[in-house]
Amino acid sequence: MTTIAVALKETAETFPENDAVVHYQRRVRWRYAAFFGLVQQAALGLQQHGIGRGAHVGIWGHNCPEWLVSQYALSLLGAVWIPIDPGCRANALAYVIEHSDAGALIMPDEFRPVLSAARNHPKGADGLRSLSKIFVWTEGQAQPGEVAWSEVIQGGQRVDQGWVEDLIGRMSPDDVAGIMYTSGTTGHPKGVMLSHRTLIERSIAATTRQRITPRDRLALFFPLYHMVGNTCISLSGMIQGASLVIPSDTFDPHLILSALAAEKCTAIYAAPSMITALMNEQDFTGYDLSALRTGVIGGAPCPLELMKKIVNDLGVTEITLGYGLTEASSWIAMTHPSDPLELRVATVGTPLPGCEIKAVDPVTDQEVPRNIPGEICTRGSVMLGYYKSPRLTAQVVDQAGWYHTGDMGVIDDQGYIRITGRIKDVVVKNGRAIYPTEMENVLYRLPQVAEAQVFGVPHPVRGMLLSVWIKPKPGNVITIEGTLNFLRSELGEEHIPDLVKVVTFFPTTRSGKIQKFRMIEMTLAELQE
Repeated sequence: MTTIAVALKETAETFPENDAVVHYQRRVRWRYAAFFGLVQQAALGLQQHGIGRGAHVGIWGHNCPEWLVSQYALSLLGAVWIPIDPGCRANALAYVIEHSDAGALIMPDEFRPVLSAARNHPKGADGLRSLSKIFVWTEGQAQPGEVAWSEVIQGGQRVDQGWVEDLIGRMSPDDVAGIMYTSGTTGHPKGVMLSHRTLIERSIAATTRQRITPRDRLALFFPLYHMVGNTCISLSGMIQGASLVIPSDTFDPHLILSALAAEKCTAIYAAPSMITALMNEQDFTGYDLSALRTGVIGGAPCPLELMKKIVNDLGVTEITLGYGLTEASSWIAMTHPSDPLELRVATVGTPLPGCEIKAVDPVTDQEVPRNIPGEICTRGSVMLGYYKSPRLTAQVVDQAGWYHTGDMGVIDDQGYIRITGRIKDVVVKNGRAIYPTEMENVLYRLPQVAEAQVFGVPHPVRGMLLSVWIKPKPGNVITIEGTLNFLRSELGEEHIPDLVKVVTFFPTTRSGKIQKFRMIEMTLAELQE
């Protein structure tokens, strides 16, 4: 196994004329030979400013070309890249910088006010004392205490290949490549340490399952700060010599559809909510998306009706459904392109090569037989641990190396995995365990339903209330009475919710993951009014 730097170097030498990075909005197009040249220049320039092997460096920005140059330049140096949510506020920025011990930050100039606020925030611990270097993507002059990105690139113009080989020779596949902070669906982000080895292993396994080749062109509109963006698309595509097409800095349905058509993208990666937004775009049918054939839907259950539209309307006939976690270095299971649509919706597929998966009794930790519900555990390509949190690491990774995901599921006789919900999300009503995911899948059968979320709300007398939030499709009307009657006919009286709410949106992370803890907070606040 190799390192990220070696993988990029090999791709640049094998496919020098393939498009590496295309940024549609900014009209940037770099082929692999040129892209690797920029990465080397940036690495040398950063080294001249004190960034070396083992340095912790935050990358904080939207999906711009410089983000990718920064990621791979740090990988070449043997430094540790720390992706930071471009939408985070001062308190979150201060927390990540301080907790990760970031000594440097790479960012766009328009983020200066948030950085300034973070320095003055109580979580900033005396002005972010670990932060000594600020590199700024700017077209103007850098402010005092900053280094302009153009200066970094200019400082690295005289790259010696012996220097590059020396850097590569000093690295180990088991070095920490990045520290990725969990997206905060639970409200408590943790720094997940991931090695070059595990990131590359997962990338190769996933792209092999998707049948990605150097001829493919991967649409990259998932945020780069998220693992799907920086690993499942960027790193995975680069390893295969495929082209990365970034439609725009931020999610923009019109620019995404325009880029998909103009650049003849063959693969698309998205959460169901992103696909829905694209298909709701005005004049959606006017774009030529005939080149699309593959990709991955992940991050949330995908209703059968939406999957049919992806295949029939978008033409993505080989689309797969994936199941992954940051702690497991991205995808651990995926459906097969040839699987029937019903299987690509009802399950998350089979384990990828290099991943062991089992289901265990969450109380006894004993493995359960096939077709029996249990907690999903995985081994192989698991994280090195939570940064500075050995106690939390020991709570989820056992002595045999199994990572306990916290997800309940069933593994059938063919090895296909069906996720039934989070252990902590199970709602116990009148002594009966109700799995939100299974109930949500039933609600998706209602033709008026665009999205549905089921969760439990603590109650001082009744213990737990069963709550349902439903978002209707545009132009459709959903009634509470109709919803209750439907659930009664499909699931029985024990699944009748205590609370039903028709909504226009769900609270989500910037990567599109539903934040059920926020929904619980909002419901509790409404009950107290």
